[in-house]
Amino acid sequence: MTLLFLRRLLLAISVAAAAWWGVLLLTGGFVLWLGSIRISSRNPEGPASVAIVTLLGAVALLLARSARCRWGDEWIWWNSAVTRYTRPYRVLLSPAVAVAIAAAYFDLAQWLRAAPFWVDEEMIAINIRDRSLVDLAGPLWLGQSAPLAWLMVQRLILVWLGAADVTLRFLPVLFGVATVAVAVWIGRRWLHPLSAVLLVLLCASGKWLSFFRFEMKHYSADAFWALLLPGLAAWALESNRHPGGQRRWTAWWVAAAVGQFFSNGGLLVAPLCAVVVMWTLLRDRGARTGMRFAATGLLWVAAAAANYQLSLQYTLHSEFLRGFWASALPPEESGILDRFAWAAHRFDDLARDPAGTSLVFAFWVCALCGFTFSRTRSLGLLFASAPLTAFLLGILGLVPLRERISLWIVPALYVGIALLFDAASTRAVAAWRTHRSTALALGVVATLAPLWVSADIIAQGKPVLDFTPRTSNHGLDDRTAVQWVMDRKRPGDAVMTTHLGWPALWWYGGISLATAMPRGQLPDGSIMYEAVHEWVRPDCTGLTRDALQGRERVVVHVGFPDMPEGFYELILRQLAPFGTVNEFDRFGDFSRTAIVTLHEAGTGRFDTALPVPAERSVPLTGCATFRVARRW
Repeated sequence: MTLLFLRRLLLAISVAAAAWWGVLLLTGGFVLWLGSIRISSRNPEGPASVAIVTLLGAVALLLARSARCRWGDEWIWWNSAVTRYTRPYRVLLSPAVAVAIAAAYFDLAQWLRAAPFWVDEEMIAINIRDRSLVDLAGPLWLGQSAPLAWLMVQRLILVWLGAADVTLRFLPVLFGVATVAVAVWIGRRWLHPLSAVLLVLLCASGKWLSFFRFEMKHYSADAFWALLLPGLAAWALESNRHPGGQRRWTAWWVAAAVGQFFSNGGLLVAPLCAVVVMWTLLRDRGARTGMRFAATGLLWVAAAAANYQLSLQYTLHSEFLRGFWASALPPEESGILDRFAWAAHRFDDLARDPAGTSLVFAFWVCALCGFTFSRTRSLGLLFASAPLTAFLLGILGLVPLRERISLWIVPALYVGIALLFDAASTRAVAAWRTHRSTALALGVVATLAPLWVSADIIAQGKPVLDFTPRTSNHGLDDRTAVQWVMDRKRPGDAVMTTHLGWPALWWYGGISLATAMPRGQLPDGSIMYEAVHEWVRPDCTGLTRDALQGRERVVVHVGFPDMPEGFYELILRQLAPFGTVNEFDRFGDFSRTAIVTLHEAGTGRFDTALPVPAERSVPLTGCATFRVARRW
């Protein structure tokens, strides 16, 4: 090794270490546990020291004559080395790919700083933890539903890597990053570079797309498959003029068959995409080719039948889910015209959530114009099939049109906005070159409109760049609160929380629901109580005494706000005649805990060892009744 090569090597190491130093300063670094393996990089002093030492070494070698060369030769050498070593990765230097890589890094930092589970995440996680792979087929506990293959992969991740929040959020983050990767592919294949960057920015920073990448639910998978399948269909149609194209059609059907097991979005978008592809094939290559494509689709039909039998039927026929999403469905007795009117009123809500913009009218106009005036007509039609399918199924009362359940249509709508920018900017440039002032003015307006809407979407999605560790989720810190409870719980205690507070204790407390627990009794003799608020209950004191009969301590946890404000204080006031508050604490905005030691029956004595703060100037009235908690 020559001294000249050593100097250049030290300089390269210094630059790399300085870059990593800057990354740690920007994000604070990360700590990742994969089972028992700890991967960490949080101290910026390490790479800073390496950068400084290697830089000093490179400078010191300049004193040696054999390590010197002319500046021109130095530039030529570095340019040649960079070109030679980056040639296989030149695609990474394109603007859209660079934005996607930066977004993936931000996602990594956000993933490692994610908040504790929310109640929906806890309930689906309990199903994944306490059911076998085979048992995941069928109706899920706690009113939950998710695609079967998505559940199974999550179960494997839990078994291999452990039941930590970060491990179970890996798959949603992976689908979120994959959605941005598909946006890169679509942009580089069918759009000019600026339009591709716009599409990637929208998919990476859209408010609710970026939010649900870090939630342990299947919504990021819905968005991924609903974006991928129309893109794959457009890719398959590109080969419809030569015999080898049949392999692409088959690949599309296989992807659609697999996708429906991982996402509802993939299931819903496939039929209308297939209609568009078949119509194009019939028009361009005749009936024989169209029928061959349709026959290949029997693979998807068979997969859909299996999916329905194993999983989907329980979602469609769930009274709980239908009641939960009733406000996002048209009234069952309404006529067809009333249903269309109902659907028209959904445009405003869907633009705000989940599309993430306040420019409702401009958003829908830009997306529609993008689908209509796309430079590749079939591409616009295929992506338009996603929102069109959603509205058709919504009108029929089969699919709710609201919030996260409609997240799967958002990437396709973002494609519509990018298609408008692509077509308008291309025509504006052509009009400028040919000196057509009217066409140029229209092109500029049509170019600025999607930029305006996109700027609003990206501005509302700025929290994706917030790297502050989140210790609470919507004001709840179930992770810390339940740890506090489990550290203090003793065998035989009465443990009480609200109906939607129990999923937190079951998940973070490691309480398995795999086996039935008669009368709410845990293996250590503790009993689970569900606390319910009733405004009028004359026998409240007697009910409380009977519920606590034979118990020495009560562990109180009030988290999810499914009861009126002040319910925590009401419970403690109601327990006042029977015991002493020994310890209490507060986590986040809503999580409250307390330990109450009960006195012997009939003493009627209450000593508050610690001052319990009042949360309301006017105390909540009524009665807290306690019943045995059961899995539902």
